[in-house]
Amino acid sequence: MISLLEHLAESTLIAVLLAMTALSMRRTGISAATRHKLWLLAMGKLAIPSFLLWFAGNALASRIAFRPPLQVRVADFSHLLNVGRATGTLAISTVQDGLLPILLGAVWLVGTLFAIASWMRRLRQFAMPMSLPSEAVERAFARARQRLFLRQLVRIRISEHAAEPVLMGLWHPVVVLPEALTCSLSENELEAVLLHELAHAVRRDNLTNSIAHVISLLFWFHPLLWWMKRQLSIECEYACDEVVLAKATVREDYISGIVKAARFALSGPVPGISGIAGFEFKKRLELIMSRHEKTVRTRTGRGLVGGAAIALLIIPLAAGFLSRGLLKAQSIERRHGVEFITAASTDNTPQSRQILAELKVLLNPNETIFPASNNRWDKWLNGDVAYLITPEEHSAFLALKSDQQREQFINQFWDKRNPQPGSPVNSFKEEHYRRIAFANQHLAVPEAAGWQTDRGRIYIVMGPPDEIDSHPDQNREMWRYRQGNITVQFDTSDRRQS
Repeated sequence: MISLLEHLAESTLIAVLLAMTALSMRRTGISAATRHKLWLLAMGKLAIPSFLLWFAGNALASRIAFRPPLQVRVADFSHLLNVGRATGTLAISTVQDGLLPILLGAVWLVGTLFAIASWMRRLRQFAMPMSLPSEAVERAFARARQRLFLRQLVRIRISEHAAEPVLMGLWHPVVVLPEALTCSLSENELEAVLLHELAHAVRRDNLTNSIAHVISLLFWFHPLLWWMKRQLSIECEYACDEVVLAKATVREDYISGIVKAARFALSGPVPGISGIAGFEFKKRLELIMSRHEKTVRTRTGRGLVGGAAIALLIIPLAAGFLSRGLLKAQSIERRHGVEFITAASTDNTPQSRQILAELKVLLNPNETIFPASNNRWDKWLNGDVAYLITPEEHSAFLALKSDQQREQFINQFWDKRNPQPGSPVNSFKEEHYRRIAFANQHLAVPEAAGWQTDRGRIYIVMGPPDEIDSHPDQNREMWRYRQGNITVQFDTSDRRQS
């Protein structure tokens, strides 16, 4: 749910920026075909979430030997330790909160199915009896094909039930002309009208408009998307006008032909079927009359569309690729005992931000796994105080040469953390080892000791949470701390049952 909302927010922002760019292009003389691509790109951003591209780049990096150099440091979590808290019984509650996503999903599904059914009903209305054209129409159709150098197989048919000239079909398109219209058009007007419909075939507008419509059906609740789809249809008709006029068609014949054809059009455009009237018909006529002989086609517009497409595609792919590479540089395998899902704070204080940053390091699922060793020095360094020792102390301990020096270092290590210096009882040390024992006893999973699991790590560093929300039906558990108002969520699907 959160990922979907983040995707919608990100895509909406990008779509608004692309839409503003496309609208501004109308005043610069950049071709409608270029603007059409930009609108299609804006709609496509909603259909392809960035996190899918991120995962694609991540998967690509996993298949090749990509391991950039990375310096792994030991983080300092000592400031997070809270040893003054009571260690009594935790407040545990079980909450069933999975109803809202199910309800929203049901509403989305019903709305989508209704929109698809409505579209299919409108498409079925175009199922009509058709007949072969006359020789005069065939000759005009052949001349139009020749002008466009069209090699694609496109047929032409006549129907008395057609409301206007349309191009039907995605893979095997058919131009359908109203029977009455063929009798009212001159030879040049008919050829101009056929050029417009064949321009739709050359540009594969039925396919692109259908894809855009499917996107709008999936996100039917998004008002911006429907407005963008309308702009896409407008640019589609402008682009076909440019194609017709670029083929040395007399603009008067073209205008006369499409005006006569528009008189037959009584219904609005249907996605997946390209007509000739479309949106903003009067404004199109004005632009056709005022259009210069050569359409302004700047490299800037095409470069902007290409750059935007590359950025929206390459940046998430590269981020996923590099992310996987950094993780592989630390550890080839995901470490055992990974339970962490998210950590958040209701505060926005420096303390809460620092805690969240440190927890992100502490719960890194791809960190270097602590090596198992019977050596008591390695066990102390990489086990007992792994989450407590500072980077400087870690380096200093590794530089020691004798056991005597190591013993002295350990004594000083604990003395420095003794709440009552000089006292024979070190409550800090006792609390720390108590937490390790508790984690090993209660928070272990089959493949990892309790102190190595994510819940064990949090328990050792931050102590027992103030509250636990347990959701056994969802294999989920949330720990809440008043310190920084932190909430940490875990996946407990691999939890050891005892």
